[in-house]
Amino acid sequence: MRYNRCVRRIAPYLVLLASLALCVPGGVLASQHDIEQSRLRILLVGNSYTRFNMLPVLLHRFAQTVTNGPPVTVESVAHGGFTLRRHWLKREAPMQIRRGHYTHVVLQDHSLRAIDRADEMKRYVERFTELISKTGAKTVLYETWARGVESPLYRKRPELGSPIDMLGRISETYDTLAEENGAGLAPVGNAFMLANMRAPSLPLYRSDGAHPTLQGSYLAACVLYRAITGIDPRQGTYTPHGLDEDEAQVLRRLAAQIWDLEAPPAAL
Repeated sequence: MRYNRCVRRIAPYLVLLASLALCVPGGVLASQHDIEQSRLRILLVGNSYTRFNMLPVLLHRFAQTVTNGPPVTVESVAHGGFTLRRHWLKREAPMQIRRGHYTHVVLQDHSLRAIDRADEMKRYVERFTELISKTGAKTVLYETWARGVESPLYRKRPELGSPIDMLGRISETYDTLAEENGAGLAPVGNAFMLANMRAPSLPLYRSDGAHPTLQGSYLAACVLYRAITGIDPRQGTYTPHGLDEDEAQVLRRLAAQIWDLEAPPAAL
């Protein structure tokens, strides 16, 4: 089964909404009300993997450059080191979900929760998804990546094996939770692995081997855009300041290719 099984969990009507933002029957230009009705309102809930390099801003600006793409607004609740459990108990994110009128809420748990506390992650993904569904929004899970090969984590915790081993465990948890909760899945971790394999010169990790560089966050934004809208990220043209245009093109291509693999890199 092709890896684009994730796409089938993303509501296909979103592509149609993009066209509704531009026209109405008879070729008359859409009113501002029509445009607002088709607008995607996205909330990102996570920690530093969501906050670094202003990922919400990258996603918003990228969406603005996609020809015929739907209008998009992006907000976030992201605090360093937070888990979904901590977000739930702090209540800021649940309150934002209840009052935000979002079309999509993206959930990103701590980078080790999918391995160390999968049961806890499952419990809070379920709680958030139930709340999100009650508001009429769609849940999308932001799959995190394995630590870089030079990360000291592998020396401290040899049971994690290698980045491919670590990603396999992360990916299995996210795949299962997406399937069980009827959620969309943004395979950002697998996109990182694909980039490491096909474009190893791209620096995706900061010196700690965990947090993303601008290149890594841009790749995440492209994958998230594809997961939410179903639109090929190669249709976007936004290149953030500090990122080389050639690098941006490679990253957009990798973000598109992850959906067409016979199996994700985590399965290798």
